[in-house]
Amino acid sequence: MKFYELGKGKTVMKKVLLGAALATAGFVGQSNAATVYADTIVSFDQNGTVASLDRSDPEAVKGPADGIFYSLGIGGSLVLDFGSGVKVNSPGLVTEVTFRLTNYIERMSIFVSKTLDFTDPAVLTVSNQAAGLPGGATLSFVSDYFRYVKLVDFSPSGVARDGFDVDSISFTEVPVPASGLLMGAALFGLGAMRRRNKKA
Repeated sequence: MKFYELGKGKTVMKKVLLGAALATAGFVGQSNAATVYADTIVSFDQNGTVASLDRSDPEAVKGPADGIFYSLGIGGSLVLDFGSGVKVNSPGLVTEVTFRLTNYIERMSIFVSKTLDFTDPAVLTVSNQAAGLPGGATLSFVSDYFRYVKLVDFSPSGVARDGFDVDSISFTEVPVPASGLLMGAALFGLGAMRRRNKKA
């Protein structure tokens, strides 16, 4: 009877330990997910495009979408520093303001890099037709880590056009490594328990 209860207790303990580890890993993964915005404006160039003053401050790109934006300029560019960087594959979001207007297309390419070397091809392109408020356009691409983001306009030129209007760009980090460590610790604990039982 005692042996049965002891064995049953150990089985229950294993299930509780594994369940708690899984729950904790999931909880930590969700609670630590953070939205990362640009930390510093590295450089900006409206490529000679004449844009109004209220569309020419690149600082407007920092932080969440608020309707205040920066126009890249036709063929212009903007380089952003995300500080400590974006450490894992992360879904992103970019918001534009002049969107879904008939025959008014604006486009930009997005480059990412660990350094300020942007020789690799663009990770994706975005059109204002899909990036408007309030939701913006989801950015999805494969990259294990990047710190810098370069936005390059390639909108068609025309009268009174000043390029892609960037309100906000952000990435949401998914802390997979933290969850993985917790899971590994749980499995290690179960393995140690099993070895201990064999010795006993």
